[in-house]
Amino acid sequence: MAIIRGNPRNISIHHSAVQPPATNMTMLKQRAAAHNNYHKEYSDIWKNTTPGEYGYRWLRYHYMIAQDGSVLQTQHHKYALYANTDGVGVNSFNYNAINIMFEGNYQIASPTEPMMLAAVKLIREIQKQYNINPMVRGHKELSSQPTACPGSKLGTSKSGWIQQLIANVNDKNYPAPVDWRTDAVRLPDKTTYQTNKDTALFEIDTGKRVSEFKKGTKIDIEYEYKGYLITGWSYDRKIKNGFKQADLDRYTPAPPTPEPDPPKPADPCEVEKERIKTLEGVIDTNQKKLSDLLDEVSDLTTIVVDLEKENENLLKELEKSNLRLKEKREEVKRLRGLGLEKLTLGDFIKWVGMQLGIGKPK
Repeated sequence: MAIIRGNPRNISIHHSAVQPPATNMTMLKQRAAAHNNYHKEYSDIWKNTTPGEYGYRWLRYHYMIAQDGSVLQTQHHKYALYANTDGVGVNSFNYNAINIMFEGNYQIASPTEPMMLAAVKLIREIQKQYNINPMVRGHKELSSQPTACPGSKLGTSKSGWIQQLIANVNDKNYPAPVDWRTDAVRLPDKTTYQTNKDTALFEIDTGKRVSEFKKGTKIDIEYEYKGYLITGWSYDRKIKNGFKQADLDRYTPAPPTPEPDPPKPADPCEVEKERIKTLEGVIDTNQKKLSDLLDEVSDLTTIVVDLEKENENLLKELEKSNLRLKEKREEVKRLRGLGLEKLTLGDFIKWVGMQLGIGKPK
């Protein structure tokens, strides 16, 4: 079984010497499984067998790193992992080291910047975890027998890539701050989006909701960044806030109402036909009015004739009445001549009766 030791104090750098180098986490896991089976054959000699907390009981490395910067932990820090040629004893470098293996043959392949960034971050985490300032060495600087590990392209603590690794770990300004906007993609044109549900503007790094937006809110978007849509206002001010792409849809305004077709030029013949039709209608109306008026005149003429005839009859009747009135006046005059104008009514009646031979006066 592997020796359980105290807290680590050193970092030992290795390579696998396998080509081509692992370029991502998937390849890293495949190589880890292959190395684990290979190391199993030497487990009795190396005495590096562990309970396999990370799934690899015989692998002699605590970490593996791929060219894209993927980091795979394969053993717990508490185990001392080394070959017989690496030096033994509780005071040896390897007894107190964490083994980091870069997956690939770095006699041939060249290390990448993502590898550097990943290794610096990992070593700084180990420093912080154990409050140590570890020594970092290449395998060949520690082996009691000649070895090319970790490859000439990685070098040693005194030259090459490992020397730069140590310098970067100690450089507080490494890595230089990266402007996240360099990874933002500018849309061809400012595009209006519309929220498809109640959502928020998020801090991209933390996921914190900054401002709430109701469903149907229209937002002008100019940039896309890792699943987020960003306004030009935020981008220009380096404010790393954005909307989740799934929460917004491209806004499509309703199509404009089409303009009516301009009127066609009037046909002169048709215009004249319409004018004639209108005039004919007016003439027909006037003819009807005239006919009605003539009918009224005819009725009035008949009334006038009737009135003239009635007046003629009335004049004749008036003439007769005047004649009778004249006779009455003559009669009254005659009676006055007889002295009868002062007779009482009763005496007059008696007189009339005598005239008619009805009675005799007393």
